Formats: sequence, C-alpha cells, structure tokens
Amino acid sequence: MPRLPIVLEHMAGQHGLSGRGQAAERSGNRQVDDRGLRAVLDLARFPNVYVKITGLGEFAERAMPVTHPFPFVRPIPPLLDQFRDAFGPGRLMWGSDYPPVSIREGYANALQLPMQELAGRSDADRAQIFGETALKVFPIRR
Repeated sequence: MPRLPIVLEHMAGQHGLSGRGQAAERSGNRQVDDRGLRAVLDLARFPNVYVKITGLGEFAERAMPVTHPFPFVRPIPPLLDQFRDAFGPGRLMWGSDYPPVSIREGYANALQLPMQELAGRSDADRAQIFGETALKVFPIRR
C-alpha cells in the first residue's frame, strides 16, 4: 500500500531499553538496540513511512542530581540526528507523549528541548518537523 501514510509512533520504539530488562531500567542505563534501530531506519526507503520523534525524556538519561536548564546527561543518544538523516525532515514530526510526558520532563520541555537540540538545522527543516509534516499527514482544515 505505497500511498497509505504509515506513522511510526515513539521513534518506532527505538527510544527505550535494549532488552537489558528491569535492572538496566533501575540503573538508568538506557541503551538502544542497534539491530532494531537499523531495521527501523531501513524503513526510510519507503516514502510513505513517517516517524514521530519524542521528547528527550523518552531516550536520554536523566542527570542525577537533576541539572537545570538541561536535565539530561550529555551527550544524549544521537537518535534525533539518525532519524533526521534517514527519513529527512519532511517525514518526521514531533509528538508529545501526553499525558505520560508530564511525569518525565514536562510538556514544555518535551517540545523545547528537542527544538534546542535541532537548533543547528535550517528553519525550513525545523518547521517541517515541528508542524508542517503533521499537517501534511493529518490534513486539518482551518
């Protein structure tokens, strides 16, 4: 069904733990499964596949003690760049994960921090990721 838009939510699950189980989750060791990531990025060959990127709290390790204004350990995993490089900005869209985001970094940070991480990209790229792609896939009439 090459004309059917397919949207992969939550970066197709590539933001979580890589089978390391609850011990890794308790220790804060959030790893990405490289095989799974490669398989998902390979889906970029299909022009009808889109991906929702998430707030950083879904894949970056929280700094302890929490730091302000950036609450995550640097460097964060390079997932935003990997998805942008594979799919291009015209097939990425931001998603908040509301309401669970409220207990992680908060809704405002879930939007603002990825915007800051992608600040080096062109205005056109960021406009696509943070609105235009979603309007193309989900054509809301005003």
